[in-house]
Amino acid sequence: MKSKVTGDVTLENWQEDRAYGLKNLEKIVRDLFLVNAEAIRPLKISKDESILDLPAVKSLVDHPDFDAMVILHEDQIISEEYRNGMDVTSLHSAQSSSKTTINLLVGKAVADGKLDLDAKVEEYISEIGEGYRGRTVRDVLSMNVMHELDETAAYTAKDRSFFDKDEASFGWLPSKITEKNRREFIASLKAGNEDGSNENRTGKYFYATANTDVAGWIVERATGVPLQEAIRGVMHAIGGENSVYFGTDRVGIPNVGAGFVMTTRDFARYGMLLGSGGEGISGEKVGGGMDWVKKTMEDGEVSMGHDGWFYNYSAYTSKWGIGHAGWGGQWIWADPESKTVIAIFSGLSGDDPADPEYAAKLIDIAVEVVDHQRGK
Repeated sequence: MKSKVTGDVTLENWQEDRAYGLKNLEKIVRDLFLVNAEAIRPLKISKDESILDLPAVKSLVDHPDFDAMVILHEDQIISEEYRNGMDVTSLHSAQSSSKTTINLLVGKAVADGKLDLDAKVEEYISEIGEGYRGRTVRDVLSMNVMHELDETAAYTAKDRSFFDKDEASFGWLPSKITEKNRREFIASLKAGNEDGSNENRTGKYFYATANTDVAGWIVERATGVPLQEAIRGVMHAIGGENSVYFGTDRVGIPNVGAGFVMTTRDFARYGMLLGSGGEGISGEKVGGGMDWVKKTMEDGEVSMGHDGWFYNYSAYTSKWGIGHAGWGGQWIWADPESKTVIAIFSGLSGDDPADPEYAAKLIDIAVEVVDHQRGK
């Protein structure tokens, strides 16, 4: 697939052709590591053509920016579709769907008795700045922290100077601001309330990828396991049949907020890991088990603006399961009750990479497919 960008595609210009960039990000970003799984999780093919007749599925598959979808029931591929040059071996960026890796790692740390969700951030990160000081780990995991970085507003902002600093610390705009690595930038964030405080905002939803990076930093401090080592463990546990990539900042700190690049089938395999509470291909435990999945689904207090949908423990949650959307139209969803996984890649080409209409389609798919599977 040829890019619309004239000349070389770089970190500076790839978003001018977002659809191309999301399919080739592992060639564009400078710092990644990869895992070739020690064992491959086998998948069988047993198509259920009725899934494509579901209104939400049909609407999404017919959308010009839809790239790929794999739906699993247990270890069976019951629906699989590719568009826009994608196929079973094509890699794609998962963007913020990667945040669910923190749901796994936090769950394991809690189950192992190494992390207190009600502890203050500074109890684990003494050098954290005012943007997070005084807030609990639970607040961070629920996007219930207000600081000066308003990521959602920055998606379509005309003045992107501060957001450019955020992306530069992430390793995605190296020519802009390079003096701070990811953690140094996050530690420098100021509180966002008008009175300069960072008071409790229970029930509010203030989305920022920086929060997920703070959560990864906390897990590293709480467990004593380097974050890259922990993420490698998750990547091996997927049992991918192709190389799975994960991006880092310039000093090697994993971009847990948006780092995954993989094939659609391997993305679905990752969803199996998420829905099982982190039980890997070889029986290894990289999450908090089914008790943690249940807790994630039931403990949500921070509303996402959709009836019955919450942001909790670095995941979207509802009675239909757990998962996460990603910038540009990505989606991972796992329902432990019906043992269903939905993995979707897209390349939204419009002005808003977080298009609310497209995001609503993804939520509708989770509801319709899960209801379809539970009704069998």
